[in-house]
Amino acid sequence: MQAALLKPSKFNSFIKNEKNETIMYNSLTGNLVKFSENMENMIQEIFSKDIINRSDIKNEELITKGFLIPSFSNENLMLNSVYTDIISEPMLNLTILTTEKCNFRCNYCFENNYNHHTQEMSLEVEDAIVDFVRKNIGSVRGVDIGWFGGEPLMRMDIIRDISQKIIAICKENKKLYCASISTNGYLLTPEVFKELYKYRVFEYQVTLDGLSETHDKSRFLANGKPTFDVIINNLKAIKETCPTEHVNFSIRTNCDQNVITNLQDFIQFFEDTFFPDMRFKVYFALVKDLGGSISSQVKKSFLKIDEIQLAEKAFSLFTHKECFDLRYCFGRLLPGNGCGYMKKGTYAVSPNGLLSKCSTHFQNYSFCNVGEIKNGKFITDPYMEALWTYDLNYNDMLDDKICAGCTMKPICISYFCPVNKVKCLFEGKDYSFVCLWGEKEKKIWEKLIIMLDQAGKINSLSSC
Repeated sequence: MQAALLKPSKFNSFIKNEKNETIMYNSLTGNLVKFSENMENMIQEIFSKDIINRSDIKNEELITKGFLIPSFSNENLMLNSVYTDIISEPMLNLTILTTEKCNFRCNYCFENNYNHHTQEMSLEVEDAIVDFVRKNIGSVRGVDIGWFGGEPLMRMDIIRDISQKIIAICKENKKLYCASISTNGYLLTPEVFKELYKYRVFEYQVTLDGLSETHDKSRFLANGKPTFDVIINNLKAIKETCPTEHVNFSIRTNCDQNVITNLQDFIQFFEDTFFPDMRFKVYFALVKDLGGSISSQVKKSFLKIDEIQLAEKAFSLFTHKECFDLRYCFGRLLPGNGCGYMKKGTYAVSPNGLLSKCSTHFQNYSFCNVGEIKNGKFITDPYMEALWTYDLNYNDMLDDKICAGCTMKPICISYFCPVNKVKCLFEGKDYSFVCLWGEKEKKIWEKLIIMLDQAGKINSLSSC
């Protein structure tokens, strides 16, 4: 039975595009719609009311997409379920570092300065991972593996061995299985790709820092030799000889000032090389200080630009907008699309069997480590793990007076790195929730939506 009376969702927001059209966004559902300029009065009339008769609404999409909801609805309960679902998603998510070794010496990476990171995964750790999956497969929906390193392809034998065993377990128990990999691409030949595809590795992140003249200055082999041509030839060969479906190549471009200066040339090169093969898309990130040899330069480089400004600049230069990886933009606008390590059953497994809740900071912060593989078993500290899965349930945010009237609460978690809060909890420091939705963040949100609109990703409604 349909509710006869409706009310506007308290999580609706409105912005104007360059054509003076109204874009409406709901942060609880992540939905977007667009209205023409001449519909402004109708929009204001509907959404200024506390109670609306369903019979007065001509377009059901306003209801099905959550912009108008039943008058008796309690959106706080719905919001609470968003956060509960984040923590309790029934998947095993394992980021597996096959090795700490890397064949590159990128000048912004810690590997450049700390060549002693030479740990490689032992057979004991391999067996423990497989055994953990086997023992827990009955209580989950499936298994999601992320291959990481170091450079994970330096230990293709480990990827092969673990993949075969876990896929067999999932098949026997009729569970889902999927996998992804972050690789520098140097060893990603068509032959290696075909084998990875057999192991259901469908998501790839490969880094190209602009054209050869910028890439080869920052991303070179341990012996100092360039890498750009090899990576490009690998990707082109995969494009031309591997007509596989269900695969996405997200080409990450780390940008410093030199890359930005030549951004248009790189984008043109990318479109000429890969378009119209939509398996290949590119996104842009700022070079971060990871402790490499140019650490001091990195800190000085980007005082006047943020990643959204960078994305906006890059997006404007594309002839074929579909070549730009918009998943980053969509992700920032989806409710509860936060850090995956807040979920139960989610771990990064280091080569020596350390179990961590962060694949980036586990070597820097002890509180990221929640257990270890010992005597062939996953041993976790329930109190340390609770810092991530229980103490980060955001009930404090839901009840906080500062947050009470905010339309952006459902996606606040998407902007929040839990490491900052866990650090305070671990050290016994008072943690005050810092509002993430000041004027700067509102401008970021608006820019993301405008980019999606320019890419043709927002449907227009012809009536209310």
